[in-house]
Amino acid sequence: MSPIFKSIKFKYLLSGLLLISIVSAFYLSALIKRELKAKRQRAAWDLLAVGVMNSVRNFPGEAGLIIKDLKRGWEIRIKQDKLLPSASIVKVPIMAACFMAQAEGKINLEDKDILRNRFKVLGSGKLKELPEGTSVKIKDLIEMMIAESDNTATNMLINLLGEDYLNAAFKQMGLNNTNI
Repeated sequence: MSPIFKSIKFKYLLSGLLLISIVSAFYLSALIKRELKAKRQRAAWDLLAVGVMNSVRNFPGEAGLIIKDLKRGWEIRIKQDKLLPSASIVKVPIMAACFMAQAEGKINLEDKDILRNRFKVLGSGKLKELPEGTSVKIKDLIEMMIAESDNTATNMLINLLGEDYLNAAFKQMGLNNTNI
């Protein structure tokens, strides 16, 4: 055997090359796994898009929507420019406006509001069943509006914040075609 193969320098060189090879193999393996994961995620997104489009196509009414993956920026857009009545979906930006109002010091979610008969309407929710004069925490009104789709809670929050405040908040959120 040649003396070069027996030298300490050669052993260190060989060990270094082996270490570089192992690290490179792990790095390439991680890259391949990440690429496969990204391809699977994109395939799942594309499958979701097809399912949503088929659902909208088969829906007996009018629908328009945007679904956005905030992490990747991917979007599914269907009739996104069509103006449609907001129905209960307006409750989501009303909730956001309540949180904005709290951040601005306009309201405190722990404060209470008084139920009045003029706020009571038919539809979902239990507030309409309670007697006039019942006091309800603002945070509970928000929860009832979202979790139970309570229209009476929605009316109380609209009254509390005011239509002008809500419409301005919607514009601030970029909801230029949404208003009370």
